[in-house]
Amino acid sequence: MPPSHARFAVFLCWVLVGCTQRSPEVAQTQAAADPAEVKAEESEEQALSGFLLAGPPGALTAPDTASEPTRIAADPTAAEPTPEVQDETAEALPPGMSCLLQAYPEQLCSGRGGTDAALIWCDGTEMLWDSQPEARDFEELLEHPDLADMMAMSYPLGPDAPIPAENEDPGRVRYAPFFAKMYGESKADVKKTLTKIPWGEKTLRVTTTNGVDTKLAEVREEIEALSGDLKKTGLSTAGAFNWREVRGTGRLSSHSYAMAIDVGVEVSDFWNWNKPDKNGLYPYKNRFPAEIVALFEAHGFIWGGKWYHYDTMHFEYRPDLLLCGRTPNDDAAGKTL
Repeated sequence: MPPSHARFAVFLCWVLVGCTQRSPEVAQTQAAADPAEVKAEESEEQALSGFLLAGPPGALTAPDTASEPTRIAADPTAAEPTPEVQDETAEALPPGMSCLLQAYPEQLCSGRGGTDAALIWCDGTEMLWDSQPEARDFEELLEHPDLADMMAMSYPLGPDAPIPAENEDPGRVRYAPFFAKMYGESKADVKKTLTKIPWGEKTLRVTTTNGVDTKLAEVREEIEALSGDLKKTGLSTAGAFNWREVRGTGRLSSHSYAMAIDVGVEVSDFWNWNKPDKNGLYPYKNRFPAEIVALFEAHGFIWGGKWYHYDTMHFEYRPDLLLCGRTPNDDAAGKTL
């Protein structure tokens, strides 16, 4: 079994067995912070925001359309997620809920099916699963999703994942109350969970919630074992923690929760750096190494290169989507990444 396959299989097994304006409150927190820490924080946030605001580095050129597209290694050994054990009289859990329960066992303890389906946190908090069953367009899903919307798109696994269809963005639809409860309601709350890890020539602040810091450290160690351009690309980073909104929206970025990282800026592509074609569609572009994608996915991170609104430098911790991911056998034949 290739190493990347084995790593991903081990990850799945581990999970399945449980193994730019700030609020006054945040401003007060920053004022009380150590000046050196605040300066380092602002430097890191400015660096991360700058890449998306400024667009690709000037040295970048359009990819050679005649070259072979990047492919991602398949994992034929990946197991299907095991359904949560239910009482025989209970209604089945909605699709996707079991994956959340298996991915975050320290915070999510049970679920309920039926017309009032809900995800139940270990502190007793209940979140309705499908609070907005009416049909909505894509922009409405992004702005006002519920848990069912968040888990509706299947993340593609393997080397032959098809080029994403229009608005196919598994992971971009985020139910904000879920992530706020899990990682922190405010910048001050998230900062209480942070630790520092080295990454190439930089030091990043990432959350300790769900062991994200440990998993990123493991990815970094595996990247350091690579050589040449692969190692250089993997250790090049634009940052991790950055409490900010997604540009042009009122939605918090996943970087706000310190569970996302941007790497390989020099070979990255971003959908909004390009112009749509005559049909209003954005052509897919990708130059990011598949070997590095496989390392991140093996430790529970999804890749923004598998989105229609692609962001190929972006990785965020979403083991739930990997557990509920679809394999190449689930996809119709077509162009691949």
